[in-house]
Amino acid sequence: MSLPLPYSYHTFLFPFIWNSSINATKESFFSKCNKNWAEICWEEEAPPKNTSMDVWMQNYAAAQYFTDSANKAIFGIGGDLQNPIVHCYEYRLHGKPIHGRGIYLIEKLIEKKIEKKIKKENQKLPLTIHNIRLQVYEMGIAILILELENDKNRSLDFVNQINEYGRRVQFPFLPIEGSHPLCADRISIQFGENLFEEENFLETLQSIQKSKTPPENFSLHYMMSPIKKLLGDQFTSNPQQAKKDNNLYYLKPCIDDRMFVCCLIRDDTFSKRLTEYVPKQKTYRYLADCETKECSLSNVLYQFGLIETSLTCQSVVMKKQLLEKYVYDRWIDYGTLYVSTPHALVCATSSDENLQAPVINPFLTQYIQMATLVLAQRAAILALSDHASDVVKSFGPDLDTESNDIKEIENLQENYVKIQNQFLLCEVTVQEQGVELYQMLQKNLYIQNNKNELDDQMDNLREMATIIDAKLERQSDKTMNNILFILAAIGLPLTIIQTASAWFSDDLLWLFGATKQMCVLVVAAVALVCIILYITLFSKRQSRRKSKKRCKK
Repeated sequence: MSLPLPYSYHTFLFPFIWNSSINATKESFFSKCNKNWAEICWEEEAPPKNTSMDVWMQNYAAAQYFTDSANKAIFGIGGDLQNPIVHCYEYRLHGKPIHGRGIYLIEKLIEKKIEKKIKKENQKLPLTIHNIRLQVYEMGIAILILELENDKNRSLDFVNQINEYGRRVQFPFLPIEGSHPLCADRISIQFGENLFEEENFLETLQSIQKSKTPPENFSLHYMMSPIKKLLGDQFTSNPQQAKKDNNLYYLKPCIDDRMFVCCLIRDDTFSKRLTEYVPKQKTYRYLADCETKECSLSNVLYQFGLIETSLTCQSVVMKKQLLEKYVYDRWIDYGTLYVSTPHALVCATSSDENLQAPVINPFLTQYIQMATLVLAQRAAILALSDHASDVVKSFGPDLDTESNDIKEIENLQENYVKIQNQFLLCEVTVQEQGVELYQMLQKNLYIQNNKNELDDQMDNLREMATIIDAKLERQSDKTMNNILFILAAIGLPLTIIQTASAWFSDDLLWLFGATKQMCVLVVAAVALVCIILYITLFSKRQSRRKSKKRCKK
């Protein structure tokens, strides 16, 4: 007999750059990573083996859903099996999968009104850890994936609190007093009865407020400990520490202080209210509600989709525009609604357990995999942009540089073309609903805008390469002219002597202790050296011109 389904599913996605070098390898990453990660090897013939039948069937459906190019970028299926685009890993505890063996615990002191009095209560929001995965990409980026399930706190308010407090990896700002309104007081990971790691945000904040100075382990690059512990003790979010200590590896978050949230809630009341059609206004209840005085339903949907515990948008007009932009209601008459925003992908559906195959499983596999891919695209663009900035920094104030810097721009361009062809996919599935959701994810995560900005950076680098190449060419021409002038200064007197020897008798040559034949040989040798040097310098100039053309492509 199958177990009852959870009330809500929560997947937190943490994309980060683990190496500023675009030519980094995953071997260098895992040389310092936690050794509890086990690679999940996908093959062209079948999904990963040694998994439960239920998981295997979901993997099979996901692989069938995506195109060949998408499978290469999502699962590493196909292409170069020795060097796939992505490596997929799962966390192991004592060598065994962690399905259902861990707890992701969120704690927050909440003010509640009880009998007309405000009382503070330490609220605990435990989530069962279904799995912890890691996607590692060769271009120096990775995504940590926390798959969590909630069946203890069965209300939409609790779901919003889980998403808001559970996704924070650092403080967005520091309040002068009291606890942080957007962060949990404490987040911990437990396996069995043992505490794996915890982050006490409240204690850190109180220490800062009391001493008026940050504690030793706090900086602008502060990040919660459970994430660093999962990856390994050799990782730091502080670039200065990584520069000082060669044993530390720098990781840089690709978004802000939050993880990206994927959440599905099974709530009959919420689903029924959202999907009710209003004939008079020829629209659905969640939009019609924007025109009412209370706006109760539209406010609730906005908070759920935008991951808020209290409403931040106080403009009715703007709220309606955003809901029209973010909501995907293809299956609304079936009681299912999706919302795609810059910070989340969420789904509201009913509690009918028959929806596991058509709604829940696709969300937890195909749609979350699409969100993961789009986040990886954003991270890859950021990594390339950072690399482009580093290349510019290597130039002197007067563009004093060498041909090696031109080659670095060429390498950057080659990597960009490679990522465009293998990674920045225009389409990942032929299924119509998948195409629409994928386009929404890319649009709401600003992939095209970020790509356009990167294109501008690459154009500027190519123009800079052209200027530098012209400067190097002028320097080369000047050097060649100097060499030819020196050789001419040497060869001209010999030529004059040779010419004079034809006019005068051989008796005049005794001044140089040479014969007429020797003079001819010397002149010929000098001419040959001039020709060789000219050809060499000309070839180098042509090579630089070809490099410049490659940068322009």
